[in-house]
Amino acid sequence: MLAIRNTLRYRLTLAFLMWTAGIQLVTAGVFVLGRELLVVSSVDRALSDAAQLLRRGLEADPSWPPALEQASFELQMQPSGPLIPLVLRARSMRGETIARWPDREPPLDLIAPLVKDAGTDGARLVFASLRMLAQSDEDDRIVPVRFRCASMEIHTVEGVDYRLDFGTSLELADRTTSVMGRILAAGLTVGIVGAGIAGWIVAGRAARRIEKVTSEVEKVSPTRLDDPHELPTGTDEIGRMGEAVNAMLHRLASAFRSQEYFISNVSHELKTPIASMLAEAQVLRTGATDEERLRGFAGSVEEETRRLGALVETFLAMARFSEGRKGRAETLVSMNDTALDSLHHNDLFARQHAIMVKLDLADPGEDCGEVEHDPLVLGDEHLLRVAVDNLLRNAISVSQPGDPVAIAVRITGQHVTVRVSDRGPGVPPGFVDKMFDRFAERADRRVGNRGTGLGLNITKSIVDLHGGKLEVVNAPDAGAVFTLTFPLAKRVG
Repeated sequence: MLAIRNTLRYRLTLAFLMWTAGIQLVTAGVFVLGRELLVVSSVDRALSDAAQLLRRGLEADPSWPPALEQASFELQMQPSGPLIPLVLRARSMRGETIARWPDREPPLDLIAPLVKDAGTDGARLVFASLRMLAQSDEDDRIVPVRFRCASMEIHTVEGVDYRLDFGTSLELADRTTSVMGRILAAGLTVGIVGAGIAGWIVAGRAARRIEKVTSEVEKVSPTRLDDPHELPTGTDEIGRMGEAVNAMLHRLASAFRSQEYFISNVSHELKTPIASMLAEAQVLRTGATDEERLRGFAGSVEEETRRLGALVETFLAMARFSEGRKGRAETLVSMNDTALDSLHHNDLFARQHAIMVKLDLADPGEDCGEVEHDPLVLGDEHLLRVAVDNLLRNAISVSQPGDPVAIAVRITGQHVTVRVSDRGPGVPPGFVDKMFDRFAERADRRVGNRGTGLGLNITKSIVDLHGGKLEVVNAPDAGAVFTLTFPLAKRVG
C-alpha cells in the first residue's frame, strides 16, 4: 500500500478526487444557500403584501375581538392577495392571546412572542424564522415545522390597539430543499466515484508514458547511446520531454564519439615523438656511439622533448579554457612585437620545412585617423603570442617546401588585425564552421590535416577571451587565410 501511495498515479488521482469533491461541495453549498435566500426573500415579500391587506381590513373592522378567520378569507379572495397559507394570532399589548386562526392544536401561542417590542412605529414589520411543532400537511402528524413569521401593530377605529402575529409554513420549501439535497448528495457521490475512476485512468496513461521515458533512460550506457529508443512523442508536455531526452541522448552519443576521436588524435600526436626517441635509442644500443651520433641523438631528443612539452602545454591550456579559468593580464601588447616574436619562435620549424615566412608589420607612421597609431591590444602578451604561434605553425605544417607563408599586421579603424595566409590545401568544403572545434572529425585527413584541431581551438578561446574575432576563408587561388581581429587599445599618458 505504501508503494502505491508513493506513485504519481495515486497522487494525481487523489488530487483529482479532492478538486472534484471540493468544487462539487462548494457548488452545492452555494446552490442551497442561494435557494434559501431566494425562498426567504420571496416569503418576506408575500408577507409584506399580506400585511398591507390585513392592516387595512382589521383596522376598519369594528368587531371585537377581531375576526381573524374572516380577515384571512377576505385576504385569499382578493385578486391581488398573496397565495400563501397564513396562520394568524391577535394578542394584547401585554402579550395575552385575544384570537387566533386556525383554531386547532397545537395552540398557535407557540408561534411566538416574536418580539417583545415591535417598536413605536406600527407600520414597521418585524420578521423572524421559527421552528415549532405543527401538524404536517401530508399525514397530520405533529412534526417540527419551520415558519417564517412577522409581527405588526393594529390600531382599530374603536381605539383598541393590539398586535397581529402572522406567518406561513416553510414545510413545502424545506421538503423540496431536502429532496434537492439528496439529489445533490447522490450526484456528489457519483461525481466523486466517476472522478476517481477517470483520474485513475488518465493518471495511469500519463504515468505509463513517463515510466516509458524512465525505463528507456535506465537502459542508457556509454556503449548503448546509439541504440534506438522508443520514447513518447507528441505536442504535449510528455511528448516534448521524450523528444528532448532523445535529442539529449543523440548529443551525448556525438560527444562520446568526439571524445574517442579526440583521444585517438592525442594518442597519435604523442606517439610520434615517443616513437622517434625510441628509434634513436635503439640505434644507439647497436653500438654506434661516436660523438656525432650522440650529438644527433641529443638534438633529436631535445626537439622531440620540446614537441612533447608544447603538446602538454596545449592540453593544459585547453583544459584551463574548458573549465572557465580564463584570467588574463591587462597590459598593452603591441601586435607588431607579438608577430615578430612568433616569427623568431618558429624560425627553426619553418627552416626545417623549407618555408619562407614573410612578415608585414603595421606602420606606426601611417595615418589611421587616430592619435595613437601603434597596433596595441589590451590583454595577455603570452596568450596572444600563443594564438599567433598556433596559426603560424598550422600554416607552415600544411605548406609544401618552397611555398610562401605570410603574416600581416594592420590597423583598420578601431581594430587591429593579424592575417596569416598560406598556399596549402585550404579548408575542406563544409568544414569551415567546424574548424575550431577540437572534437570535430575530419573525414579526409590528407586534405584537412591542419593538426589535431587543439591549437586552433585554443586560439579561438584566446581570441574570445580578448573580445576579438577569428575568421578563416579559402584564398581564391590556393591556401587559406586566417584573420585575428582585436579592439584597438590606446596608450594612456
